[in-house]
Amino acid sequence: MKNAIVITCEHGGNLIPEQFQFYFEGKEELLSSHRGWDPGALDAAEYCADISGCKLICENVSRLLIEQNRSPASRNLYSEISKNFSGEIKDHLFSEIYIKYHRRVEDAIVKGIEECGRVNHFSIHSFTPVFNGVERNADIGILYDPSREPERLIAGNMKKNLEGAGFNVRRNYPYRGISDGVSSWLRGMYGEKVYSGIEVEINQKFYYGDQAEWKRVLKRLGECVWEFSTGGKIYP
Repeated sequence: MKNAIVITCEHGGNLIPEQFQFYFEGKEELLSSHRGWDPGALDAAEYCADISGCKLICENVSRLLIEQNRSPASRNLYSEISKNFSGEIKDHLFSEIYIKYHRRVEDAIVKGIEECGRVNHFSIHSFTPVFNGVERNADIGILYDPSREPERLIAGNMKKNLEGAGFNVRRNYPYRGISDGVSSWLRGMYGEKVYSGIEVEINQKFYYGDQAEWKRVLKRLGECVWEFSTGGKIYP
């Protein structure tokens, strides 16, 4: 039986809607940095969705306006810029951007479960090669919840597949898979029998580096997602 696949990209762009651009005047460098978006993540998400023919949900509004990969109660839902907005503006951002995105994601998960019985959700991100002066030691990170067996198996198979192409792959790096985010939110609603949430973190050095190598990353990652959509490599 084919597994339903849903791909999301919470930090696909650094767009600031026109009515909020005033607040970001002089912040162009910040917006174009990894703090404003995840460079390359949307390209990877689109490639994976195309090759597997699955649903893609992406957010192009900058995380500096509102953070889609945080829960509503998170102190990091609003950035150092948007946290100073009035309550009325924050309510608008929450209802018109945050909630609408999360509703689209949840609708796709529900549809996948109804049609196929279970969903494998891949949330595509990228990380800066150097953070706080320390070089990150990975090409690709696979984030998951170790307490959920299907996620452990998916992460292990992805790691093996990507390492076979020569990439340095680490599990739950550079972040923990159980940290606050979209996947954790969905795990709270759906058990492991019907939902698996995997976050893929790609080193931005590939996006900004040799384009042939970047295309190789996309191709291999896309193949991984396609294999999981066929149901052939989730359970050994």
